[in-house]
Amino acid sequence: MSELAQLLTAIGGLVAMVLGAVGGLVTTLRTSRRERPAAAARGATRVYEQLEKAAEDGDITADEFAEAMRLLREEGEQP
Repeated sequence: MSELAQLLTAIGGLVAMVLGAVGGLVTTLRTSRRERPAAAARGATRVYEQLEKAAEDGDITADEFAEAMRLLREEGEQP
Protein backbone atom coordinates (compact mmCIF):
# COMPACT_ATOMS: atom_id res chain seq x y z
CA MET A 1 0.00 0.00 0.00
CA SER A 2 2.91 2.34 0.65
CA GLU A 3 4.07 2.00 -2.94
CA LEU A 4 0.61 2.93 -4.24
CA ALA A 5 0.58 6.04 -2.05
CA GLN A 6 4.00 7.07 -3.34
CA LEU A 7 2.88 6.52 -6.94
CA LEU A 8 -0.28 8.60 -6.45
CA THR A 9 1.72 11.35 -4.76
CA ALA A 10 4.19 11.45 -7.65
CA ILE A 11 1.40 11.52 -10.24
CA GLY A 12 -0.38 14.29 -8.32
CA GLY A 13 2.81 16.36 -8.25
CA LEU A 14 3.35 15.85 -11.98
CA VAL A 15 -0.24 16.85 -12.78
CA ALA A 16 0.05 19.95 -10.60
CA MET A 17 3.30 20.95 -12.30
CA VAL A 18 1.83 20.55 -15.80
CA LEU A 19 -1.33 22.46 -14.91
CA GLY A 20 0.72 25.25 -13.34
CA ALA A 21 2.86 25.56 -16.46
CA VAL A 22 -0.20 25.66 -18.72
CA GLY A 23 -1.85 28.25 -16.49
CA GLY A 24 1.26 30.42 -16.55
CA LEU A 25 1.49 30.19 -20.34
CA VAL A 26 -2.18 31.08 -20.81
CA THR A 27 -1.86 34.05 -18.46
CA THR A 28 1.24 35.32 -20.25
CA LEU A 29 -0.37 35.06 -23.67
CA ARG A 30 -3.61 36.74 -22.61
CA THR A 31 -1.78 39.58 -20.87
CA SER A 32 0.60 40.23 -23.76
CA ARG A 33 -2.31 40.41 -26.23
CA ARG A 34 -3.78 43.30 -24.23
CA GLU A 35 -0.52 45.11 -23.55
CA ARG A 36 0.89 45.12 -27.09
CA PRO A 37 -1.89 47.19 -28.70
CA ALA A 38 -1.88 49.60 -25.77
CA ALA A 39 1.90 50.07 -26.02
CA ALA A 40 1.68 50.54 -29.78
CA ALA A 41 -1.00 53.18 -29.37
CA ARG A 42 1.05 55.07 -26.78
CA GLY A 43 4.15 54.91 -28.96
CA ALA A 44 2.29 56.05 -32.06
CA THR A 45 0.77 58.95 -30.15
CA ARG A 46 4.14 60.06 -28.84
CA VAL A 47 5.73 59.88 -32.31
CA TYR A 48 2.81 61.75 -33.86
CA GLU A 49 3.11 64.51 -31.26
CA GLN A 50 6.86 64.72 -31.80
CA LEU A 51 6.50 64.92 -35.59
CA GLU A 52 3.67 67.44 -35.30
CA LYS A 53 5.86 69.64 -33.13
CA ALA A 54 8.73 69.27 -35.60
CA ALA A 55 6.47 70.24 -38.53
CA GLU A 56 5.39 73.53 -36.95
CA ASP A 57 8.11 75.36 -38.85
CA GLY A 58 7.03 73.70 -42.12
CA ASP A 59 10.03 71.39 -42.39
CA ILE A 60 10.89 68.12 -40.68
CA THR A 61 14.63 67.62 -40.59
CA ALA A 62 16.39 64.29 -40.46
CA ASP A 63 17.42 65.00 -36.86
CA GLU A 64 13.83 65.67 -35.81
CA PHE A 65 12.68 62.48 -37.51
CA ALA A 66 15.50 60.50 -35.86
CA GLU A 67 14.45 61.86 -32.46
CA ALA A 68 10.86 60.74 -33.05
CA MET A 69 12.04 57.27 -34.05
CA ARG A 70 14.28 57.11 -30.98
CA LEU A 71 11.24 57.82 -28.80
CA LEU A 72 9.36 55.02 -30.55
CA ARG A 73 12.20 52.55 -29.95
CA GLU A 74 12.42 53.55 -26.28
CA GLU A 75 8.68 52.98 -25.89
CA GLY A 76 9.10 49.48 -27.29
CA GLU A 77 11.89 48.63 -24.84
CA GLN A 78 9.90 49.51 -21.74
CA PRO A 79 8.23 46.57 -20.00
